[in-house]
Amino acid sequence: MAARRKTAARPIKAPAEDLNLNNIVSRQFDRAARFVALPDGLLQQIKVCNNVVQVQFPVKIGDKFVIFQVGAPSTATTASR
Repeated sequence: MAARRKTAARPIKAPAEDLNLNNIVSRQFDRAARFVALPDGLLQQIKVCNNVVQVQFPVKIGDKFVIFQVGAPSTATTASR
């Protein structure tokens, strides 16, 4: 019988971590939602993002101003009555 060659074990790569803030908040919301008893549809209404917060600010670079704009979904929601 031929001798088997020992090969070095290959490191297992961990899956890439999802660092998208909206996805992180959504997963945490889903985990917490399992522990509360609310009327049908209320959790979904709370979870849905109805607003986007945008911020603009000027930065002086050299002798010019550059406007930076940042936008992100807001976790605040507006409930209709």
